[in-house]
Amino acid sequence: MKSFTKGVIEKGPVTQELLQTIRLIGEYKGKQDLYKVQSPQVLETLRQVAVF
Repeated sequence: MKSFTKGVIEKGPVTQELLQTIRLIGEYKGKQDLYKVQSPQVLETLRQVAVF
């Protein structure tokens, strides 16, 4: 796979699937930020469980 080679990503097609994925990433990022504000203790507990 050459996805880290300079210029490969820029030459690729921008498909509908790629646009949907980018939109979902932004949506989930927004949800994550909201969850950080509303329930920081829950996130910290989940992080501790994942690390150990």
